[in-house]
Amino acid sequence: MAAQVLHCSKELLRKCKSSASKTLNQVPSTPSKDPRTAEFVACLVIDTLKDVDPSRKCFRLVGGVLVERTVKEVLPALQTNKDQISKILESISTKMQEKGRELTEYRERYNIRLVGEGEAQGQSTESSKDSEGGGSKSGAGVLVS
Repeated sequence: MAAQVLHCSKELLRKCKSSASKTLNQVPSTPSKDPRTAEFVACLVIDTLKDVDPSRKCFRLVGGVLVERTVKEVLPALQTNKDQISKILESISTKMQEKGRELTEYRERYNIRLVGEGEAQGQSTESSKDSEGGGSKSGAGVLVS
C-alpha cells in the first residue's frame, strides 16, 4: 500500500515538473529570440521610415542576406511583420495564462507545495498563534502523529 502511494506521489511530482518545464520553455531565454524585442525594433524602424522619402534606398536583412530596396517596398513588409509578431505575443500570453491556471489547479488538487512555500505559510500561522498566546517556540519543527 505504501509503495503504491509513493509511486503515485512520484508520478504526480514528475507530471508537475514536466508541466512547469514546458511552460518555461515557451518563454524565450535570449533577447534575439524575444518577440517583444523584435516588435519594439520593428516599431522603431517603422516610425523612422514614415518620415523618409518613399523613393529613398534602404537595406534590409532577409534570411541573412542584405537586400537593397526602397522605403516604399520595405514599409508594408515591416508593418506586416510587426502585426504578426503582435499576434504571436498575444498567443503566447494566453497560453502562459492557461498553463499557469492548469498548474495551479493541479498543485491544489494534489496538495503540491514548492520548497520553501510551506515554510513561509507555516511561519505566518505560528506567529499568529504566538500572538494569541497559544504556542511556544520549543516545539517548532516537531511532527506528532
